[in-house]
Amino acid sequence: MAPSVPGIDFKPQLAAVFRRYSRRVAARSRRGSTVRIDQVRSRPGAYAMYFHGRTRLVDSFRRYPETFAFGGNRAIVLDADEPVPVAALRRCISAALTYRLPGGRR
Repeated sequence: MAPSVPGIDFKPQLAAVFRRYSRRVAARSRRGSTVRIDQVRSRPGAYAMYFHGRTRLVDSFRRYPETFAFGGNRAIVLDADEPVPVAALRRCISAALTYRLPGGRR
């Protein structure tokens, strides 16, 4: 289900990619990290995909500096008025849902 946040229309395209891809990858991997989508309260019209802060996921996503803005070490920040970078987000979601913490812990 697409997130529901007053004032932000989460693009159906983003919601569809996240829903389809997350189920498929998570079912196969049986591991991974939590991914959450929510508005950025300090930036009206922006939303973010949040990842577990103790992983190195967001650091690995910095290879897309022209595609994403980042919120510290735990979020990719997107503008609601810009097109959704589907291919890059698909790779990021896949990386998060198959991520394994060092030492075998989640």
